Amino acid sequence: MTLAGLLLMSIVVMMRWPGTPAARTIHRWLVEAPARHLARVERVHLIVALLLVGFLFVGGELMALFGPHVAFGFVVDLALYLDVATAAATIAVVAKGRSAALMLRAWCVAVSTPREPSRPRQRRTRTPRLTRSSDDSDRRWAPALAFA
Repeated sequence: MTLAGLLLMSIVVMMRWPGTPAARTIHRWLVEAPARHLARVERVHLIVALLLVGFLFVGGELMALFGPHVAFGFVVDLALYLDVATAAATIAVVAKGRSAALMLRAWCVAVSTPREPSRPRQRRTRTPRLTRSSDDSDRRWAPALAFA
């Protein structure tokens, strides 16, 4: 409760008297310094931290069996795998999004361009096929088939 009261008083000092040296010092220590540290945090650090916390709750037997060094190595390997999988999923989503945007743009262009009115279909006139006579004497291979 004392810490909450101290933080509340610090917020009041920073908001009520922002130009005083005390408010600037409090702002430097309680706002700027943590923001500087949080700016250096990367995605891998968050994944490792979450896996370590989960591993400490669940993997007590593994840590007792193999020791903390092997357990931490396992967590780092798992974090690397999750980081690569997250990056691959992000790339796939971006690629699908771009292709979907291109398809949507093409559809909008196709819908918005005026087309000429459709004309009724005309029937094709077919030329009648000439039938050949059943006399094969004019063909060269006819005698070969006759004796087969």
